[in-house]
Amino acid sequence: MRWPGEVPTVDKETSKNVLKVLRENGVVWDEKSPPVILDTRPPGNISTGFLESLSVSLTGSLLHLPLLKQYGKL
Repeated sequence: MRWPGEVPTVDKETSKNVLKVLRENGVVWDEKSPPVILDTRPPGNISTGFLESLSVSLTGSLLHLPLLKQYGKL
């Protein structure tokens, strides 16, 4: 059960692959609470996630994503 507006997680296979890549790149976490991989793309969106990635890299969150989308001529 998800809360309204909650970002969905990816399927187990995708999550497993992402965690494997993170481990291979030296990321370490407590095994009791591994990172949660979120699917930040809207349903039906086939974008590469550029604006989402840009927002996270600039601010550490998706806080500015609507602003980036509004002025999408970066």
